[in-house]
Amino acid sequence: MQFIDNMPISILLILCVLLGFSPFVSEPHIMEKLKMLFQGN
Repeated sequence: MQFIDNMPISILLILCVLLGFSPFVSEPHIMEKLKMLFQGN
């Protein structure tokens, strides 16, 4: 994990946001999960 420890926090945040919104074409993963959360699924 030395590689991750040496990365700037801004790069890690950008990677996390891109991973959360990964399927850009249809519905992003985060939006799908938020919709399911509000629907009670």
